[in-house]
Amino acid sequence: MSSGPGDVLIPPLLLVFRAASLPTSLRASALSILSLVAETSPLTFSTHLNSLVLASVDLLQVETVARPRTMAPAAVSDPVTQQDANVADSDDEVEMEERPPEDRPATIADAKHPMLRRTALKFLGAALVADSHLDQAEVDRAVWGRVGTVVGYVRATDIDPHVRSIAGEVGILLKERLQALTTS
Repeated sequence: MSSGPGDVLIPPLLLVFRAASLPTSLRASALSILSLVAETSPLTFSTHLNSLVLASVDLLQVETVARPRTMAPAAVSDPVTQQDANVADSDDEVEMEERPPEDRPATIADAKHPMLRRTALKFLGAALVADSHLDQAEVDRAVWGRVGTVVGYVRATDIDPHVRSIAGEVGILLKERLQALTTS
């Protein structure tokens, strides 16, 4: 049995992507290359599409960093103390917003780094396009439903605004794909 180009290239990249001990930048690069393969050669990619979609969704489900919920300040009877508490609360919120998650180096193994979530979402977008170009859908409708649930959660809660934006784009592609699956 001969192996195609996808059987030579994709499994090693999948191993790198799933290896949590490797630096985040290397894992994200492997997934980025897989996205390019999905975009440029959907047919070559078809036998691996389902497993990679599931791996990307698992990553997003486990590694999403949700924004902290804003909590109401405790009731304080002294108006001056209340004003100080409000200023302290607003300073904490500003400090949280000013510290971008990218400050952590991507050269260490940090699955919570936004680079990996961004790349996983971009891969899902490429996988949606690849699946739509194949004669037969390789990814099951139930899997796309799970993708929709996780991507919707990420879009609503992730701390990184770029991750939320990409999740919104993937949500639009997913809606279009599900409509196409329904009409065919």
